[in-house]
Amino acid sequence: MKHNNKRLLISGLIIFILISSIQSISAIDIQDASYYSSGSFSLSQQIQNIIDTAKDGDTIRFLGKYYEDLTLVINKKLNIVSNIGTTIENSDTTNNLNTIFFINSSSSAGTTIIGFNIINDKGNGIELNNTKNIGISENNISAKDSGISIEKSSNIDINKNTIENSSDGIELRNTKNITIESNNINKNSNSGIVSYNTTNTKINKNKINKNTGDGISTYSISKNMIIQSNTITENNQGIYLNSIDNSGLLIKSNTLSKNQRGINFGNQYRDSSNKDISSNVISNNYDKDVDLRDSDYYNTLRIGSNWYGSNNLGFTNLCPKIQTDLIQAKLIKMSGGVYAVVFYDGLGKRVSDLSSLNIIFTLNDGSKTTIQSMNGIAKVDYGSLLFGSLLYQDNTIKFYVDNYNDKKVLGAKENMQDYKNYNNQNSGGSGNGNGSGNGLGNTGDNSGNTQGNDQGNTGINSGTPNNADSGEEGSSAQEFNGISSQSAKELIIEESPLFKTANLQDLSYILIVVVIGIIIVGYLIKRK
Repeated sequence: MKHNNKRLLISGLIIFILISSIQSISAIDIQDASYYSSGSFSLSQQIQNIIDTAKDGDTIRFLGKYYEDLTLVINKKLNIVSNIGTTIENSDTTNNLNTIFFINSSSSAGTTIIGFNIINDKGNGIELNNTKNIGISENNISAKDSGISIEKSSNIDINKNTIENSSDGIELRNTKNITIESNNINKNSNSGIVSYNTTNTKINKNKINKNTGDGISTYSISKNMIIQSNTITENNQGIYLNSIDNSGLLIKSNTLSKNQRGINFGNQYRDSSNKDISSNVISNNYDKDVDLRDSDYYNTLRIGSNWYGSNNLGFTNLCPKIQTDLIQAKLIKMSGGVYAVVFYDGLGKRVSDLSSLNIIFTLNDGSKTTIQSMNGIAKVDYGSLLFGSLLYQDNTIKFYVDNYNDKKVLGAKENMQDYKNYNNQNSGGSGNGNGSGNGLGNTGDNSGNTQGNDQGNTGINSGTPNNADSGEEGSSAQEFNGISSQSAKELIIEESPLFKTANLQDLSYILIVVVIGIIIVGYLIKRK
């Protein structure tokens, strides 16, 4: 009986503590800005006073649509939220912090900021310093400096934000355990994400596009950096690696397209034996898809298998110092009129973690079907044509891989710069005849009858300078360390006809055989 009373007492005490803790955590409402218009204190000072008097764990709810000139220092655990997309424009000019939300010190651990439109023409949008366990999600941020600046902090989750038109989208300095996931990081005047001296950083499933600087750049130390399943397009360099420590580097399942360079290894980059750069779509970048020319330490560097827009190494746009295996696309004939494009790595294994690509299947009657690849495969079903195709003509199936509609068909190749002269920015001009030449033009687009040579119909043969006007066919294209001097961005593969009928006479023979077969089968059934 005594034991039962003791249990009841303990249970009651626990319930009392829980109820007391729930009651102590409250929701505090920040009214519309006009509510604070009277008094001798500024709007920023009045809202800061509310935050200072809040209890650890309280929720601060902004009810107004628009506030101006706020700098709010968070030094306790608070949930700061807006359910109506509150806009806060510019930081408090009387405060030297030049940021709107300043989350400071370990006492602010556990704070979240959710649902704001943050615009700051004077400094950073959100700044974290010497804190941990912070969540920043579902905000739209634009700032003069960094959209989000994080220093000496750990266990930070940045999720589902849009960060645009800042100097840097996200800046990391001396951080650990940072997750940046499912954000839109676009049109920033420097890098989308820049990191200095970081450990355990995960950059996943983000769209990082049209930043004037680099999509992602790393400096100093970058241990266990995971860059996975991102779309990185139209930046200066998609990924710029310039760290001296890159142990545990993983760059996987990303799409890097229409950047000046896809991946560039900088002059300070040190390689790691346990890096993994594979299963990426790296194509249609304007200078090089992968580049090592800036390195001070390596003459060659090996990376994993990636899709570079071609099944042929000679038609890729890689720095000759890069050693890599090609992911290749193959057309597979399956049963029941089903065809599939399957991507394989250098060992012949299907690449199931490759980024999605648009595969355009075409028949020679002009019909097209676009299928998005999933897990390294795209299937099209021509089963409905099994009989109909016999009544028309030979049907040949082709496919090509469409990278953001930047189509350059095989045969319409573009000149690759001679690796031996890559420091000389001049390149061969193009002419009007049938040869493709090696002459130097000031801008790389001089006509063949001046300094360059004519471009051949096949894009493979090269002419000599003396044949610029006539465009005579020249010798085979040069190769530099196994890389052809030509480049193409689109792969077309043609399969033998689905159903072949040479002419109407063949078709009549087939029909006669079918009719005779039907008569014989009917006779046998009737006789039985």
